[in-house]
Amino acid sequence: MKRFSALFFVLGLILSSCIPNNLGNVNRPFRLYVDTITARPGTTIYVHDQADPGFFKVSLGGITEAQRQAARVGQTLSSNNVSEVFISDAKAPSGWIIDLESKRGVREITAVSGPRPDVSFTSYIDLVFSIRIPANVAPGVYTAEASVSTLEGQTKVLPMRIEIIP
Repeated sequence: MKRFSALFFVLGLILSSCIPNNLGNVNRPFRLYVDTITARPGTTIYVHDQADPGFFKVSLGGITEAQRQAARVGQTLSSNNVSEVFISDAKAPSGWIIDLESKRGVREITAVSGPRPDVSFTSYIDLVFSIRIPANVAPGVYTAEASVSTLEGQTKVLPMRIEIIP
């Protein structure tokens, strides 16, 4: 009997590892414009977008010599130089709350070559929003939007389409 219990336990672990993780949590947010955003009433979901630092007139700067020497393609370097980016307006159904949970500048290494080495990278701003949905929301498709701005007056409007499932 103990053998069968251990076997069922191992099979359960194997099968549960095959189930895809739910999107929309803080560690795996929905990607705006890529994923179908779904939620259940009474939950909080997370949505991710990337913005061009040039649009927001934010400089993420270059990379240090130590970062240059350790650079690997695909590596991401974070910058906290995005404090001037904030949510300026949110439009959502009554009772919904949209917050800007995190913002960070990212420099992603795209190429490394040469003896020094020469490093190419792309820069973007990662934005993660939380959307709290009241428990009394009926199933259906809803729209919301968040406006992200800077002190310079640049604004990006992010429309969202959210399907509430039972």
